Amino acid sequence: MNSFLNLCFLLALLLGAGEGAGILKLQHRYSGLEGSSKQNEKLGLGMSKHHLQHLVEHNDRRGRFLQGISFPLKGNYSDLGLYYTEIGLGNPVQKLKVIVDTGSDILWVKCSPCRSCLSKQDIIPPLSIYNLSASSTSSVSSCSDPLCTGEQAVCSRSGSNSACAYGISYQDKSTSIGAYVKDDMHYVLQGGNATTSHIFFGCAINITGSWPADGIMGFGQISKTVPNQIATQRNMSRVFSHCLGGEKHGGGILEFGEEPNTTEMVFTPLLNVTTHYNVDLLSISVNSKVLPIDSKEFSYVSNSTNETGVIIDSGTSFALLATKANRILFSEIKNLTTAKLGPKLEGLQCFYLKSGLTVETSFPNVTLTFSGGSTMKLKPDNYLVMVELKKKRNGYCYAWSSADGLTIFGEIVLKDKLVFYDVENRRIGWKGQNCSS
Repeated sequence: MNSFLNLCFLLALLLGAGEGAGILKLQHRYSGLEGSSKQNEKLGLGMSKHHLQHLVEHNDRRGRFLQGISFPLKGNYSDLGLYYTEIGLGNPVQKLKVIVDTGSDILWVKCSPCRSCLSKQDIIPPLSIYNLSASSTSSVSSCSDPLCTGEQAVCSRSGSNSACAYGISYQDKSTSIGAYVKDDMHYVLQGGNATTSHIFFGCAINITGSWPADGIMGFGQISKTVPNQIATQRNMSRVFSHCLGGEKHGGGILEFGEEPNTTEMVFTPLLNVTTHYNVDLLSISVNSKVLPIDSKEFSYVSNSTNETGVIIDSGTSFALLATKANRILFSEIKNLTTAKLGPKLEGLQCFYLKSGLTVETSFPNVTLTFSGGSTMKLKPDNYLVMVELKKKRNGYCYAWSSADGLTIFGEIVLKDKLVFYDVENRRIGWKGQNCSS
């Protein structure tokens, strides 16, 4: 049994006893790059300044992407999720690397014959193109298909037998245009057994812009998402969960279709919003002291141009916090830390630890309290990143940025937690978990 199947077996014991859930192994898009925390750890150093710039830029773009809701997808390729996975489509199997994104809905892949699909600028080499005609189980979806609905489906010709097309326009004027098709998707179950599901997905034959990986797999809430399609076909629950190791460790696992082991897990309701995974944040505490932040700073408001509120999003590098709330939180952390003030880097305030002290003893803990009374306890490494500020000298930078009315808890907050998206029962849960072993 290979290492991935061994991992699936262990996760079956950890996450739940069922065989029915699908498992996807995740890899971080940036952890393999030169200067990343993962690459520099062997030298005893934090990430490089240049690598921090990558993550800050992704973090800021991702915030704008999630706040702008006038298109089903919006932003440029760098706004998409932080993790990718390998899937198999068709018979014989064609292996493709797709970005996993909780801020998107559909699965689409680059298809033959595709214009401008292979780009040397892409982050995840090598790239592959799905060949519809090479698969014995593929078919083009027609407009009569029940999934050929919504803004992401186009039927320009009269008659139910015409092809169901799609076209997605992005903020940087890049596009993905093609047709919906059906084919077998190959994946692994919790117990290590392989299986297939016949799924509906986008086949891109004309794209503009530079795209990472071979496509995008959305984990949003609509019926066209892959986990929801599989849940319907296999009579499974509309749920998924992930355990992210973070940029330093570079990997993780995503499970869909079955409830994980919820012992010691706490829950908060999901708001009645289908664009993102929105929750109600009530308060923030530092070392048990509740900060004087009006809960209205976290209220959900949506209109035709933007969205405010609190979003749980694994595709955001760090975190964004409503401006006034972030100012109060940072001020309290700064007052309590024993670390010395350092330089600002990429707009982030950095610190140097005093000799002989650790980051855990130098900075306070933070607690988030959500609707229903559930809490998320955060250690300093959930809001700080270690960076090589000077040659062979590390510092710690406060990585939560300010945003106008928007709060996003990204990977830095969610890492080393089992996070459960219970779409079926409109709730989200979490508990501490070592996701890097």
